[in-house]
Amino acid sequence: MATSKDRVGAGAIVYKKENGQILWLLHRTDDSNSWKFPKHLSGKEESSVRAAIRKTERVAGLRAQVLEEVGRAWVSVDSGRTTRPALTLYYLLKKRKNQEEAKSATEKCEIAWFPIQAARPRLELKTEREFLSQANRLRHQLPPR
Repeated sequence: MATSKDRVGAGAIVYKKENGQILWLLHRTDDSNSWKFPKHLSGKEESSVRAAIRKTERVAGLRAQVLEEVGRAWVSVDSGRTTRPALTLYYLLKKRKNQEEAKSATEKCEIAWFPIQAARPRLELKTEREFLSQANRLRHQLPPR
């Protein structure tokens, strides 16, 4: 159970609509073959929502709108120099319309956009595969934005 001094993690499940198709953002670091959602520990005075937005900016170089919380799970989260287990709140985010995607982001990693059928099997964590399905269902239930 998380205590008051524990910081929570924030995961970003980001999608965009391109040419009538929904695509999902995944990334992997140079030293890893496993694809994952952007996630990071929140700062000391930072909300998990803000941390999800910040991590999306750092990984993909783009701004996204938080739509809804998707779920919570204990997973290993980047804390700067290391990773550590943390209660992580995953959020559904939508890439802002008409925003140019950055040529480079501040983190050294590979990013890619995948349709859900290609994204799901690439995700290493079963929890993240389940949250992707949940996010896709949630996306259909939300009013258009």
